[in-house]
Order: sequence, then C-alpha cells, then structure tokens
Amino acid sequence: MIGDPKDRHENSSGSVADGTDSSNGREVTHPEYPELPEVVTTDAEKIKELEEEVQAARDGKNEIIFYFFLFLMIIIDMLGFQYLNGAIEKFLIVLLELVLLIGMARQFGVEWVEVHLVSLFKAILSRLGREK
Repeated sequence: MIGDPKDRHENSSGSVADGTDSSNGREVTHPEYPELPEVVTTDAEKIKELEEEVQAARDGKNEIIFYFFLFLMIIIDMLGFQYLNGAIEKFLIVLLELVLLIGMARQFGVEWVEVHLVSLFKAILSRLGREK
C-alpha cells in the first residue's frame, strides 16, 4: 500500500517513498510519483517571494514612468527649440532638464540612469571649468 509507514523502501534518489527525505528534510517525494520531488516551503519563504515579485513589478512600473517623462521632455524640446534663437538658451534649458531628470531618476529608483546622468552633468561642468 502506498504511503504505508511499514512499507518504507527507498527509490533511486535516496528518498523514502513515504514522503520523507533522508538528505535534508526540505525536499520530499510524492508517494504516487517518487521521481518528482516536491519542494516544501514555509509561509515566510512564500511571503518573501511575493514581496520580491511585487518589488520587481514596482521597479518596472517606475522605470516606465521615468521613460515616459524623458520622452515627454524630448518632445517638448523638439517643439520648443525651434522658437529659440541662441545656442546658449538651448544649452541652459538642457542643463536644467538634466538636473530635473537626475532628481526624477533618483525619485523613481532608476539607478543606472541616475549614474549616467550624474556623470554627464559632471562632464559638462568640468568642460565649463566650474567643477572644483
């Protein structure tokens, strides 16, 4: 009879067919299908996995929102720069937008974009001779 405590025979993987595992107690085999292991998880592990999934979804959403604002700024620049005459005006607007994008990247948690924008900002300032 399957699952009978008296009938404790080991299969090829070393686990006992009645649902116990002799190696670490974490992986058990199904009594009807001893070749398919079942992973036993605790509630804390399930909660941790769900929290990681929620955090990944939230990070993805924040990154999409940041890209939307970046795209919107580019469109506004394309429409607005045709009315500006001087290159200095355009440069100052781009510099101001760069500061705003750094703040938005920090707020939305898009670290890799923040790193690139900060390095670009520092490069611009060093070219102007303003960085100490």
